[in-house]
Amino acid sequence: MIIWITGASAGIGQATARAYVDQGHDVFGSARSADKLEVLSRECSEGEGTFHPLIADVTDGAGMRRAYDQIKALSD
Repeated sequence: MIIWITGASAGIGQATARAYVDQGHDVFGSARSADKLEVLSRECSEGEGTFHPLIADVTDGAGMRRAYDQIKALSD
């Protein structure tokens, strides 16, 4: 299962991303903070699944479309 979580750099989004990676899922986590996503990616590297960081801002429609296109390309 492919999962995309927006707001993955902190709070509920971050906890949800960790939980899904631990369960063995491929998780695409997007947020504006590249640094926080990189930390999360390193922390998730020992999970059963894979965390893929994506820099994206939900207020930017074109940017979200690019993030979607990246997810689609990596998951085909």
